[in-house]
Amino acid sequence: MRLPAVKCAPESVDTMVYDRCVGPRSAQITPPFYAYAGHRGMQRVLLDLIELLDDLDRALEAGDSSPLRQGIELVRRRFLAVLASHGVTPIVALGEPFDPAIHDAVSMLPAATREQAGRVIAVVRAGYRMGDAALRPAGVVVAKSS
Repeated sequence: MRLPAVKCAPESVDTMVYDRCVGPRSAQITPPFYAYAGHRGMQRVLLDLIELLDDLDRALEAGDSSPLRQGIELVRRRFLAVLASHGVTPIVALGEPFDPAIHDAVSMLPAATREQAGRVIAVVRAGYRMGDAALRPAGVVVAKSS
């Protein structure tokens, strides 16, 4: 008995959906696909955690020097430590040359000096990398030459 051709792209579906799609040929799925699916799932969870970290940063911007603020700072530091334990580190963007691989330009402003042109002059949203790749690019304002 010949099985019908099935069109499924592992990079566009979750593991469970891919298993259903492939059906009886699921034994032929290679372990790298499962590693890829697990990695993508981990990236989604880490991005959700980064959104929570953004909420903590917003709370710190609005707060004062109360014990509540100190508690939020403690939780933020712990969040960063947990992310670092999974290989996630903040992208340093301010003053760096614009790099589209790790920066997302949200605005451009005239450069105050010639040396400032093409560099990041403000960070609107913090970026994070996982290893060498950007997990979430930093949202930045770039100086353009006038």
